Amino acid sequence: MKNKNNTPKRKRLNRNQRIPLANDWLKTYKGKNVVKGYRKWFGVDLLCAITELRLIGVEISIEYESKIRQSIENYQKRKKEKAESDNEPIDSFDNEFEFIAGYTSNGIPFGITKEEFLGMKYIIDQDRNQRRKERQVQNKYCYG
Repeated sequence: MKNKNNTPKRKRLNRNQRIPLANDWLKTYKGKNVVKGYRKWFGVDLLCAITELRLIGVEISIEYESKIRQSIENYQKRKKEKAESDNEPIDSFDNEFEFIAGYTSNGIPFGITKEEFLGMKYIIDQDRNQRRKERQVQNKYCYG
């Protein structure tokens, strides 16, 4: 049995097949934005839609095309920046930790924070002082 492709035929056409159909589609199109309508109907990107509509005689301003190009460039820059920031471990946590034991799969560090370390150091210092006092008391009674 042949695999059935669920994508509509009009979205699987190449440029040479779309151009003749585009004339018929243009006659029946009732929307406000021809470029967006063409893009959606035939499943192409905006720049391809502009090129093909110009080929069949639709006038599209150069300003509109430059806005579309700028929009696409901005989108690609944001996408690249997001991908780069997702791959780097988060540095903002580095100042919070005294000791970083490792990182989670999301890049979040885990370990001992500076507050926890200072708390442990305080407890250790108190314990040392307590033991020192106890030794002094023992020494006083034993040798004193």
